[in-house]
Amino acid sequence: MSLGLPGLTPFGPCTLHVVHNSFRKGLNSYGENAEQMAVDVFQWFKTHISQKEDYGFTLGDVQCRWLTLIPALEQINNHWKALRKYFLTDLPQRSKTDLTYAQLKNNTR
Repeated sequence: MSLGLPGLTPFGPCTLHVVHNSFRKGLNSYGENAEQMAVDVFQWFKTHISQKEDYGFTLGDVQCRWLTLIPALEQINNHWKALRKYFLTDLPQRSKTDLTYAQLKNNTR
């Protein structure tokens, strides 16, 4: 049965739990900060509208994060050089009390 979604395996409710747990285990192996970084980048550009337009970040966070995390991390990977420049060079004077900025700066090193 094809739903017109090439590359996707049809999942039922029981297998979704296994997929979610597998994704979480893989994420833990990849790096615990990956998910937090994706959320932080989204939150940063959500509150800094002009930078959002400049960098084109539009992916957000949903309740089933694993559905949006891979596209968000791919977008971060595609913009990695620009993000590093932005957070490590363009904003070095930023207040060190901004927790999101501090986490992003640490994760882009």
